[in-house]
Order: sequence, then structure tokens, then C-alpha cells
Amino acid sequence: MAKSDTHFNLCETVEERLENYILENHLTAGDRLPSERDLSERWGISRTIIRQVIKLMIANGILEQRVGSGTFLLKKKLCRNLQDMQSIVDTARQSGRSLETRVLYLGIIESNKQIMMRLQVPIGHRIYKLVRMRYLDGVPFSLETNYLNAAHLEGFDAHDYSRESLYRVFQECYSIVPDRGEETVGLTYITDEESRLLQVAPNTAAFYCSGVCTEPSGKPIDYFKLTTRPEFLSYTSLLRQQ
Repeated sequence: MAKSDTHFNLCETVEERLENYILENHLTAGDRLPSERDLSERWGISRTIIRQVIKLMIANGILEQRVGSGTFLLKKKLCRNLQDMQSIVDTARQSGRSLETRVLYLGIIESNKQIMMRLQVPIGHRIYKLVRMRYLDGVPFSLETNYLNAAHLEGFDAHDYSRESLYRVFQECYSIVPDRGEETVGLTYITDEESRLLQVAPNTAAFYCSGVCTEPSGKPIDYFKLTTRPEFLSYTSLLRQQ
């Protein structure tokens, strides 16, 4: 067997043993795992392999390391279905998680070419820009920006979007009904400014989501962008045979 195959099999073995340890000891989110040295001595496997597997499980959002404290079990990720319009707030609530929203910016800007194409408005058109940070269990995890046609939203900036739902305000105050949309999900790397807000290192990999929500007529009402820490969120989609 090749050396690389042996290494891979060892990593798989350690990952399975860690998962079994978590289940057998009924660990829950926030519980501490044994140290790398303890696991290495217990299973007769090098600390280098143990460390590599722990790093992989951290990247997959299963574990977290706290400086000077050790390795801990993380809560399960939120799971967003790409085929519905459920808000991240509702998703968090259904998962029993605490979600807080803070408004970082709300004001009028002029549309650029990108906004013009997405919202189907002229260049220089008045646009509301709303920037919010979402906190999951007290930790910043998603930076969300919305661009909205100001011509149809008189008094829009009088609302408190740290407490009020954007789409509920659409429906109750402006009789605008979000009906459907298109969304693209990919990977990006955190900028210096985003790193400060999301409290992660610059160039950290993150989910980047952008899209447009429309009324039943097909008229665009919201152009949105989200940058989200992947250790808190996963995406799912239902596959159907044509």
C-alpha cells in the first residue's frame, strides 16, 4: 500500500474514533474534547495525525479550538434550502438558536451599472442601501447588504431593521409581495474590512451569495449580497429526476 494511502486511512480511522467518542460520551455543543496528547496515547496514533484530523473537523464546522482552553464541540450548522425563501432568522429560530441583527448602514446611494442591471433602474437612480450584521449565539456570522429602489419606498428609513423583517415591512407598509427570486452561491475570500466585522482573519474562505427577489409580476424589488462564515452554515437542495 502506498504511503499516501496509509496516511489517508489513518486520518479516516481517527475521524471515525473521534465521532464515536462524541456519541458514546454524549457530548453536546460546548463540551471539551481530550487533548491531542491524551488521544494520541489512548489510540496509539501520532499527534501529527490527530492534529490534522482536528483541523479538518474544525474546517468542517464540527469542532472549534479556543486558545489556551482546548478543542470543543460546535453546535450544528444552520441548513438553508436553496429552493425556498425562508429567512435566515426563521431558519435560526427553528434550530433553537439565538440570532441578533445589527444595522451597520442605512442610507441613499446612486445606482451604479451593477445595481442598474439587477434592479432595472437608470444609472444614478436613488437607491436605499441597507447593511446588516447577523450574530448567531452572539458571534458575527453573516454580513448582508440589500439594495432597494427608493422611488417606491417613502419613509423606508424610519424603520428599525435590527428588529423588523425587511420583507414584512415590504408587505405591510408598501403592499409589495416578495414572490420569487434567483440566487447564486459560491466561495469568496474575506476582505480586510469584512474580517474586522466578521472577526476572522483576512483571506479566510467564506460563502458568497447574491441574487434578486421579485414581485409576482417579475419586477425586481431587492438586490442582495451575503458573505457568511461557512462554519455556521450549510446549503441543501432537492434533486428531482426530469
